This record gives sequence, structure tokens and C-alpha cells, in this order.
Amino acid sequence: MKTFLSRGVLALAAVLLAMGVRCWAQESQAKPEASKAAVARGGPDPMVMTLRDCVTYALENNLDIAISRIAPQIRTHEIVGAKSTFDPTFFANATYARRTSESISRQQVVGGQFQQVPKSDVKSSTYSTGLRQKLITGATAELAATQTRSDNRAYHGSRTILNPSYDTDLKLSITQPLLRDAWPTYNRSDIRIRNNNRAISQYQFRTTVINTIGTVQTRYWNLVRALEDLRVRQQSLIRAEKFLESTRVRYNAGTVAKTDVTEAEAEVAARVEGVIRAQSTVKTREDELKRVMNLADGQLLSDISITPADKPSFEVKVVDRDECIVRAMQNRPDLLELKLAIENQQIQVDMARNQLLPKLDAVGSYNWNALGRGPRNSVSKLGEPEWIDPDFNDKSIGLTLEIPIGNQRAKSNHNVARLEVTDATLRLNNRELQVNVEVRDAVRQIETNTERVKATQKARELAAERLSAEEKKLDAGKSTVLEVLRAQESLALREGDEVGALLDYMISVTELDRVTGTSLEANEIAVED
Repeated sequence: MKTFLSRGVLALAAVLLAMGVRCWAQESQAKPEASKAAVARGGPDPMVMTLRDCVTYALENNLDIAISRIAPQIRTHEIVGAKSTFDPTFFANATYARRTSESISRQQVVGGQFQQVPKSDVKSSTYSTGLRQKLITGATAELAATQTRSDNRAYHGSRTILNPSYDTDLKLSITQPLLRDAWPTYNRSDIRIRNNNRAISQYQFRTTVINTIGTVQTRYWNLVRALEDLRVRQQSLIRAEKFLESTRVRYNAGTVAKTDVTEAEAEVAARVEGVIRAQSTVKTREDELKRVMNLADGQLLSDISITPADKPSFEVKVVDRDECIVRAMQNRPDLLELKLAIENQQIQVDMARNQLLPKLDAVGSYNWNALGRGPRNSVSKLGEPEWIDPDFNDKSIGLTLEIPIGNQRAKSNHNVARLEVTDATLRLNNRELQVNVEVRDAVRQIETNTERVKATQKARELAAERLSAEEKKLDAGKSTVLEVLRAQESLALREGDEVGALLDYMISVTELDRVTGTSLEANEIAVED
């Protein structure tokens, strides 16, 4: 008697819980679509979103994308910094000096008489200013103007000697490397590397975007999978409830035993538990999608429910594996990134090879100079014809040579650079092999899931026919309650298999776009680097 009462209480609790779950499902389906205003205020209404809505939202708000978007901007400023090597430099300096010394002779003849020669006491002030610039050839050009005021107390009052005197020079000097550090290819190397680094950061940004799109699509379809699984389990629960009612009617009519009613009640309870687990899975899949979308209220994930508007559809997709591999090799940003890394390493090899050369520089200068009693007088003479004459100017030309003994540092750097090229090349080869495998696997998954969808559709149809047949046999007294319950469970499993295969197919199509690097084109998304 106690056992009978316990089973009755358990069955009653299961039915009440099932009715609650069923009401919850009907209420959820009856909720209206949420507006953006409801999203902003964090209201309870569900957020109905298409797959494209989710992708767009993620591209605008995903934190990984926001982080990777900064790198190209940093690299752009680094290019400006590299070009600044060729910016002109203004310089200026001022020097004051005083020098006193004894004369070689203490007396000199002036007007036929010996006079005492005062000691030398020279005060000089030098001011210079100019521009200096490194040229793309590696040359350094400098144009400097210098004026020196000299005042020697020994010549105060002299009418034959300029005292004080103003010496003004205008000097152009150029130093051009001929071997080490020479010519545009070497001197533009750093700029070329910085440009490649910016392109690499842009490819990394595209990789992040492509991966984010793939993650959003996968998690969107996983949410659809969870909702479809919940729907299948709810339908299974409804069938179990209806069957429980009909079993009770048969029991009251005396056509089935009490144990048949108990089995039906236990099956309802089991399917209620399945619905509860499916509801939890839906919430988990929602949170995963919200995370990649960064759908948050402040620092916390939003409690708004997401209702997918898109449903999975099956269209047989014929793919050419070899064509997909070629497309991946051409479009994968990570492969393009590694190719630029090899180019950067090759530039480093060329730079290191240049440093193995001796330092041989051609140097030359031309100096216009003038002497006057005042600063303006001295400067103005630079433009007078007689001062432009070569006899009043200085010029020089020559070569300087430096040969490091041993040059071990340069040799070491060159060997390291060559090994890094080999390392980068092997990394590219390894990644290409990995991409090849990824594409082959993605194509295989599409082909496999295509056949799975067809097979599970047929299995679901046969399971539905079996259930219908078992119910008719039960009505005719030729089957048992247990067989009907088994047929119901089989149909629920086959429906779940069909949904799973269909969603696996949708995800495999998304994965093929990702591994071939064509997610942006497939989703008609333009990325501004």
C-alpha cells in the first residue's frame, strides 16, 4: 500500500511539473519581439536577432576586435618615426673664449725706435647656426653659418690691423658613404620593415575578424541547436502526457494493468527532466553567444534572452577540394602575414650583409669666408664679387676608410639573420600544410554532414511511421504500452539526430568559409584596415 501511494505521489508531482514546463514553453513562444529600446533598458523581453544581426553586433562590440584594431594604428605611427631619420635638424651654438700669452719678442721697432710689445690677450666669441639632414643615399649634408669676433688687446689703436675683427664663414659639407651604410636600398630598409609590420598587423586584424565571424556563426547555430533540442524534448513530453492520459482511460476501462499507468507516469517524469536539462543548455549557449558579441550591461553579461530568427536550411553544396585549397592559399591572412615576415627577415639579411663591408666615405666641403670690422660688414662681404672668387674660399675633398679587425659582431648578426629567414620559411611551410589539412577536413565534414542530413531525415520518417503503427496496434490490443513508449523515445532521438545533423552541416559550411579565408566575402562584409 505504501509503495502504491509513493508511486502515486511521484506520478502526480511529475504531471504537475510537466504542466509547469509546458506552460513555460507556451509563454516563452508567446512573448513579443523586443525593440532596441528594450535592449537598452535591460528589459525582460527576448531579443530576436538574425545571424547577420549577431555578426554585425559582434564586429562593433567584440573586445578582441577592438584590441586588434589598435595595432595597425600603432604601426602607422612607427612608420612616421622611421621616416623621421631623414628630417632636417636645426642646430645653433655659442662659445666664448679668452687666450693670453707672451709675445715671441718683447720689443719691436716702431718709427725707428724700440717699443715694448704688450702680451697677447685675445677674446673671441663664436656663434654658429645651420641645418643638417640625412639623405636617402645615406649622405649627411650640413650647411652652417659661423661668425667669430676676435679682440686682441695687443692691437688696440692699430690702424693697420682689424681689431676687433669679425670673421664670417658659410660652409657646405657632405659626407657620402660608399660601402657600409650606403645607398637608398639600405637606408630605406627600416621604413620597408615598418610598412610590412603595418600590413602584418592588418592581416592579424582580418584574422581576428574572420575568427570572430566564425565563432558567432557557430555559437548562433549551437543556440539554435539547443532551442531545437528543447522543442523536440517538449514535443516528446507532450506526446508522453497525451499517452499517459490515454493509458489512464484504458486502465479505467480495464484494458491495461496498473503497471502500464506507472510506466507511462515514469516516462513523463523522465522527459520532464530532459526538458529541464535542455533549458539549462539553452541558457549556456545564450551566454556563449553573448560573450563573443559583448552583449553586456556594464561589466556583466546581459540577462536578455536571444531568440534566433534564422532557421537552419539544407541545400546541397558541391565543393571542389582542390579549388578550396588554392583559394585558402591565396586568401588566408595568416599565410600572407608569414610571407611578409619572411620578406622582413630577408631585409634584415641584406642589412646585416651591408654591415660586413668596410666603412668608406667620400667627404667634401666648400667654405665661403669674409672678414670685416663689424658683424654686418662681414656678412655683407659674402655677397660681393671679390669674395665669391675662389681665391677667398676654402674647399676640400677626400676619402675616409675604416676596416674593423675581425668584425665578429657583424658576422654574427648576418648568420643570425640568415637562420631567421630559414626559420620563417619553415614556419610558412608548416602553416601551409596545416591549412591544407584544415581545408580537406572542412570539405570532408560538408560531404559527411550532407549524407547525415539525408540519412537522419529518412530515419525520422521511419520512426514516425513506427510510432503511428505501434499506437494503432495498441488500440487493436496487439501491442503494449512499453512498445509505444519505446517508439516515442525512438522518434524523439531521431528528431534530435536530424536537427543535430542539419546544424552540423550549417556549421561545417561556416567552417569552410573560415579555413579558406573567405568569411568576409561570404557574409558581404568590408573591413577597413
